[in-house]
Amino acid sequence: MTDEFNNTTRVRIWLWLIRFVGVIVPRRLRADWRQEWEAELRNREETLAIWKRLDWRLKLGLIRRSLGAFADALWLQQRRLEEDFFQDLRYGVRMLSKHRGFTLSALITLSLGIGANAAIFSLVNGVLLRPLPFKEPDRLVMVWERRLTSGDANLPVAAYEYREWLEDSHLFDGMALIQPATVNLLSPAPGLISTWRVSSNFFDVLGVEPLLGRTFADGPDTGIDRNIVVLNQKLWLLRFGSSSDVLGRTITLDDRPYTVVGVVQDLDLIPDAFVPLDVRREEQKTGDDGHEGYNVIGRLRPAISIDQAQTDLALVASRLEQQDPANNAGHEVRILSLGENAVGNIRGALLILLGAVAFVLLIACVNVSNLLMGRAASRQKEVAIRRALGATRVRLVRQLLTESLILGIAGGASGLILAYWLTNLLRQITAVRIPRIEHISVDGRVLAATICFSLLTGLLTGIVPALRSCKSSLAGGISEGTRASASPARRRGGNLLVILEVSLTTVLLIGSGLMIKSFSRLISVDPGFKPSNVLRVDLALPEARYQTRESSVLFYDELMRRLRSVPGVQSVTAASQTPLRSNGNWDLFSIEHLAAPPPSEKVYVAVCSVSTDYFGALSIPLKLGRDFTDFDAQQSEPVVIINETVARRFWPEEDPIGKRVRLGSGPWRAIVGVVGDVRHNGLNSQPNPEVFLPFHQEPAASLAVMVRTSGNPSMLVSAIREEVAKLDHDLPAPIDTMDQIFAQSVAGLQFNTLLLSAFAGLALCLAIVGVFGVANNSVAQRTNEFGIRMALGAQRRNILALVLGEGLVVVAAGVGMGLAGGYVLTRVVSDLLYEVSPTDAGVFAMSSVVLAVVALAACLTPARRAMNVDPITALRYE
Repeated sequence: MTDEFNNTTRVRIWLWLIRFVGVIVPRRLRADWRQEWEAELRNREETLAIWKRLDWRLKLGLIRRSLGAFADALWLQQRRLEEDFFQDLRYGVRMLSKHRGFTLSALITLSLGIGANAAIFSLVNGVLLRPLPFKEPDRLVMVWERRLTSGDANLPVAAYEYREWLEDSHLFDGMALIQPATVNLLSPAPGLISTWRVSSNFFDVLGVEPLLGRTFADGPDTGIDRNIVVLNQKLWLLRFGSSSDVLGRTITLDDRPYTVVGVVQDLDLIPDAFVPLDVRREEQKTGDDGHEGYNVIGRLRPAISIDQAQTDLALVASRLEQQDPANNAGHEVRILSLGENAVGNIRGALLILLGAVAFVLLIACVNVSNLLMGRAASRQKEVAIRRALGATRVRLVRQLLTESLILGIAGGASGLILAYWLTNLLRQITAVRIPRIEHISVDGRVLAATICFSLLTGLLTGIVPALRSCKSSLAGGISEGTRASASPARRRGGNLLVILEVSLTTVLLIGSGLMIKSFSRLISVDPGFKPSNVLRVDLALPEARYQTRESSVLFYDELMRRLRSVPGVQSVTAASQTPLRSNGNWDLFSIEHLAAPPPSEKVYVAVCSVSTDYFGALSIPLKLGRDFTDFDAQQSEPVVIINETVARRFWPEEDPIGKRVRLGSGPWRAIVGVVGDVRHNGLNSQPNPEVFLPFHQEPAASLAVMVRTSGNPSMLVSAIREEVAKLDHDLPAPIDTMDQIFAQSVAGLQFNTLLLSAFAGLALCLAIVGVFGVANNSVAQRTNEFGIRMALGAQRRNILALVLGEGLVVVAAGVGMGLAGGYVLTRVVSDLLYEVSPTDAGVFAMSSVVLAVVALAACLTPARRAMNVDPITALRYE
């Protein structure tokens, strides 16, 4: 009864409002409204009065009968909808099976679009959307430093800085210290594995529980048992066969025994093993500028943002700078979420690829919609007759949409098969280092996305043809069904779809053209060395076995002497870091007789220790001075070679040979040579200021031995491994060719370029089919028109020019829209380009020309068919 009173009140309010709308509403219409509302009010008041006089039993009976009638009506409506749906489904399947050519063309188009979208979405899902397997991963961050005078953006921090952050910051639930390393696993089988030395609270910060055993003990870091190790599940599976007997087992890492105390689940971005790190002991092992190579991972408190945490740590860094400006001036704190830190720069590229493949799906939808519009023209008479027999427009639209949904679902099913194959293909890509790529798969989220793609595709492809089919009048539909000519309105609808399709294709062609031009410029960059016929052998000598610098020097000297005697070897050298694989070893740089700069303007340079003939083996040009020789030993005068970047920066107009410099707090060294710049961090980065030290004066335990060969370097891999084994049979020796390393350095851009070009090529093929389909349908439906034109004196060339002109006008409109869209949208790929403007005029012009030529070729066949129309046959058909 409350609803009745509310309704009565609403009626009275409306009557009151009607009295005040005389200025807007005409008097006659206002009087009609008043009469209707007063009659409604009287009916409601009479019903309310009758209801009040009824006995409560009668009221209950009326309510029961009303609810029963309402339920019966709902049930009948549901049954009617079910019957209509299955009827539409059967009819749609029957109609599609009768037109197999049309159905096959639509299914192929949709399966390509949906399959490509599902595959790229699985890649984005596995890399970007899949949550990291930690407790509340959104609260995990990596804390880095950035020095304005250094070439590296993310630099490790010092242990004492970690302690200050941990004690003074109140926005973190915890912080853990990490020191990555690569060690030799000598048992049960030799091999290189990645390890992290971590503080005891590391697993608590991550929120990880062990699968077997335990992790490191809680409490203070001092006095911790340093000879224990926790294995990652992957290493446990590959090396120990998932045996539970691994607990308590002793393994050898770099000639040191470690006892396995636990196994943690296979975690993304996590190394093979963990060993404990004594933080307080590490605080006393600072380098020349107070810094060692440590990474910091932290867990934010709930509801704390990264910006708040960064501001908080910046205050701590400012206080440290005031206390010790010599070691802390110019250091900026940089915080990244763990997910962002993991994926790096790949996020932008994947999102661009996802947008490009979405364009392909939209083009496929437009193409199929064009096919459906052409088919709807031949069914106009059928639709008109069904309307004449009593079918409503809603009923007809639902029937036609059911057919397009059947196509979308069938295309999604076949596209899912294509996506499964493409996903497996993407997972096998090893040339491109995509983080977490091993986790991509067609999982439930990808399946749900594919279903959404299919349903959305069915709706997008069918809604416009269905509405246009049911829009015309009965007489017009029946009369048009008897004629061959298509109405101008229908042709305009098809042309609009082609314009949209061509514009989207133009944007993709421009994007792929920019990427191709960028890639061609990148690979034409001089890396500063010649990678052909060079092998790189990575070696890391165990500290427990090679405890002195003399033992390391003897090992490398003997190995290089042996390798030089191998047939086919031209030269052998060694270096602590090699081109395109920089280890980020930077040190403070000072110049003799030059005033020390302020602490915030300290100069850092990349430091590399090399043996003799390093520059000759890699064909790095010597610009000034001399190369290192065997006389540059430990007892001789300390010397150094600089690259051109250092020479141009500090001695732009004078000869640097003979000048003395110092690295950190080391001895003063005389510059004896200047060599050409080498792009250590990639072809798309500028050369670092780099300083080279002779290996015999600054030996390193981890060196890469470079072997230049006279022929195919892969043929000498086994011989090189044999020579390494003769000196140390437990020392792993992974070998790569410099050509492979060079290819990996450009593989990311090459991968993006290939995928974007493939999508652009697919879009171009679909656009060709779309233009051809519209032109061909237009010619077929205008046969009588062309016959009349030719009967009235039109020449064949006039008909050819008419068809080609109409097609090129449509294509020109689409290209114009595409150029405007490309001018706006291609800016999103600017971060992926190298020395190419996102609005490059040449690429824009070339894309337009290519599309215009292809569209002209697509229109040529229908145009030739139109010019060969026989006027007598056309008029007889009319």
